[in-house]
Amino acid sequence: MKFEWQRFPRQLKYWGMHCVINALPSLIIACWLLGLWEKPAAVVAMLLAIATFVLVYAGVTSLDGPISDKQSSVSRALKLGARVRLVVSLVSLVVMLCGGFLFLPDFWAGMYSVSAVNWIAAEMGHQSPVVGEGGVGHPMAVYFATMIEGGMISAMLLMVSFFALIVMQIRNRRKLARTWVGP
Repeated sequence: MKFEWQRFPRQLKYWGMHCVINALPSLIIACWLLGLWEKPAAVVAMLLAIATFVLVYAGVTSLDGPISDKQSSVSRALKLGARVRLVVSLVSLVVMLCGGFLFLPDFWAGMYSVSAVNWIAAEMGHQSPVVGEGGVGHPMAVYFATMIEGGMISAMLLMVSFFALIVMQIRNRRKLARTWVGP
């Protein structure tokens, strides 16, 4: 696979906007519910993790292949998955205003990632939580928790894209079957 440098700035802009909007619910939850707004280094660690995802997504979609070909089903499915995730994030912002945190995928992914990082820290000998409510909010712990959460959210995006790809292929086959005239 060849890296297309001319495509990278456009992908960086696209994924930058997409990742920032998708990270807003998690950022708000972490700052508000976990009190990370009091720890600027923790907020910077979250922003660096978001920037990591922007760079990875922009890099992957700048590689020459089916994921960067606008006509391929894989590329269209990924774009559809990204749109669905964007809608979920925007709806999540509205749900947060009503206090419905328990209904947000970002809430559950964030709680799982915080628990995972605290468990790993406990296994390494830390006596208290390293991130989360009552935790220190150590920047590296926050970075890793954000990366785990972002990985989970990315997995959801890929699942939506996978199912969109299946539906698109079924539609294409039906369309082809209607136009096909046998011998």
